[in-house]
Amino acid sequence: MKLYRVFPHDDTAAPTNRGGALFVPAGSRGQIDNPDLYRVLYASSHPEGAVAEIFGRLAIWKAGDFVHANGNPYALATYDLADAALIFDLDDIDAMRSLHIQRPTSVITRDRRATQAWAREIYARHDWIGAGWWSYYDPSFKAFGLWDISLLALAKPPEPITVSSPCVIDAATTIIRQIDAGLRR
Repeated sequence: MKLYRVFPHDDTAAPTNRGGALFVPAGSRGQIDNPDLYRVLYASSHPEGAVAEIFGRLAIWKAGDFVHANGNPYALATYDLADAALIFDLDDIDAMRSLHIQRPTSVITRDRRATQAWAREIYARHDWIGAGWWSYYDPSFKAFGLWDISLLALAKPPEPITVSSPCVIDAATTIIRQIDAGLRR
């Protein structure tokens, strides 16, 4: 399976070091983070889904948004996930019920205490390398949080993205965001 991630890329960094495509930061506060147990690499089923996850909160996308505060440009990483990888599927009603999740909207809630609690329970079962759910921005994109990346391989070098990258334009079109045309280069 192909997965995609947008991240601040340092082309001099080793893949598992800060700025590398396989770097997983410690102590994050994301959807399924439980830093006392594991680190999470977040990815998407689609390149435009990965873009949406990073920039979706912004109504207008400008050229400057595609450079991280640390000065590194954002890039798109493409991964191959081994077929043997087992991911807990939160798009499956029986899987949700096994976690006592009553409503599908509870999966994409912004209440991190709730999402981190069900993630902790999935992790404690020791059967999966992570979890997958539909994106908050568009249900055609699937979001993934992986706490075990040993079955994940970088498929090709990360590609810098800009406001004119096809995946950015596709993401903006899909989730209805505006690209500042005056800054498109």
